Amino acid sequence: MTAFLVLLLAALSRLFPHVMHGTGYNFTAVGGGLLFFGSRRPRWQALIAIAVLAVTDIYLTTQVYGYPFHVRGYLVTWAWYGGVCLLGGALLHKETTPAWEPASPWACRSTPMILHPPRWCRACSLGCRWSRRAW
Repeated sequence: MTAFLVLLLAALSRLFPHVMHGTGYNFTAVGGGLLFFGSRRPRWQALIAIAVLAVTDIYLTTQVYGYPFHVRGYLVTWAWYGGVCLLGGALLHKETTPAWEPASPWACRSTPMILHPPRWCRACSLGCRWSRRAW
């Protein structure tokens, strides 16, 4: 039950700044929420997490940003959601602390690396001088 509550809070962290007509702090609890959900629920329930966050994607794209929704534009994002859930489940079976340490920073940094590979490759070629400001 706690896992579903954390998933709900992760989804609301994406919607709350837009609903209140305010500016966000460029922080959402999606990565941590998916890791926690994946570590506490069976693998097949990762589909529930993907569906909940997909609904927030659809709402934000069509209602908040006013763009047309195309499924092909979100397939990589939804695959990332599932991958992070499965990573949380895989890390549950590791009993050492070092297995958990890289999970949260990986979840945070993996989204821009996967969704914006040209920009990420350009940053690496420039020596990543601007990575703190851009990511």
